[in-house]
Amino acid sequence: MKYDFVVKEGDEYRLGLRYLDLGAHVRAQIPGSSEIKHKLRDLANETGESAQFAVEERGRTVVLYREVSHGGVYSRGRVGRRFHMHQTAAGKAILSQYSDHWIHEIVDRHGLPEATPHTITDESVLFDELTEIRERSVAFNSEESTEGLRSVAVPVTGAEGDVLGAFAVAGPTHRITGDRFETEIPDLVRSIVNELELNLAYS
Repeated sequence: MKYDFVVKEGDEYRLGLRYLDLGAHVRAQIPGSSEIKHKLRDLANETGESAQFAVEERGRTVVLYREVSHGGVYSRGRVGRRFHMHQTAAGKAILSQYSDHWIHEIVDRHGLPEATPHTITDESVLFDELTEIRERSVAFNSEESTEGLRSVAVPVTGAEGDVLGAFAVAGPTHRITGDRFETEIPDLVRSIVNELELNLAYS
């Protein structure tokens, strides 16, 4: 209570807002965090959906930033939420940049638990999909983490070629479908990620 990490209200205790300050400090340590926020806002506005930037920590996907357009839907992917990497488009996009050895380590540590009937639960199927993601530079998620929700993600790499995280766009299946799901949104996300990577490389 002395440092406002816990606040007493009447007879009850709750976590204090001091954690907001800590969280903002932690996020600011990510390279290019200011540029990432601006590009994420552009992505949400242009797609009319929810846009996220996620990173990997200890073999899990963590949502660092999220922007939701006026017509976008809020999903479970709130800031700070952790997901199994194989369940999300962002997680698979990040995994695609890792060595097979490190991917095996993550799977051995966390397994491939099922979130919906569409979740990949077979390691060989996951590796096949990661090969496809490397070839097309985009990852797809069709109701694998949340039923009724689809997402598209592209990995973001730093100036040294290291993976920083992934940009993702998510929306309801009735809006993200057909060419919009397979071509339009992937092309837009790749374009914005390319601009971001150039800005990070030459800033």
